[in-house]
Amino acid sequence: LGANVPGGLNQLAFLAIPGGAVNFVRLVGNTSGVIGPGDSDVLTVRLYGLEIPDTSYSATLRIRSNDPFNPIVDIPIQVNTKDTMVVIQPPEQIPQTVAVYQNYPNPFNPETIILYQLPRDEIVQIVIYDILGRMITTLINKKMKSGYYKIKWNGRDATGRRVPSGIYFYKFKAGAYERVMKMMLIK
Repeated sequence: LGANVPGGLNQLAFLAIPGGAVNFVRLVGNTSGVIGPGDSDVLTVRLYGLEIPDTSYSATLRIRSNDPFNPIVDIPIQVNTKDTMVVIQPPEQIPQTVAVYQNYPNPFNPETIILYQLPRDEIVQIVIYDILGRMITTLINKKMKSGYYKIKWNGRDATGRRVPSGIYFYKFKAGAYERVMKMMLIK
């Protein structure tokens, strides 16, 4: 499964690879297509244990997308034909590095989303500044567990008032990692 398709956030392309080395796992129904941002689809994966000798087999269902938090998701599949047992374990996704990503949409109106990831528990701080360096608001300032996160900024200051159109910056800090990113609010 999978191909990295540019042009859309979290867009997923899927394609069954015929004649693969693993003959007991097959994509059923549509064997190719694109799932757009915000859309969903059901992919049916069938396991054919009767077509292989009595033994245990392992395979990995790999899903690739241009999602910055989960570019590759591997789902292990184990088939034991002696016991007629199939085990599919969802992967535990723990990031390998601290990272913050460009907000989307950008430019935005009236709100935008900031994605970040933590490989370990960290105090996370995201502060919004205007082009003159004045603090507008703090989106988060607390200890977060390892994982993938997204936070929304609604284009308002700390008192709840809408800020004017313009260029803004968000400063992300987690432990020793710091990064400043630029974004544009258009009304």
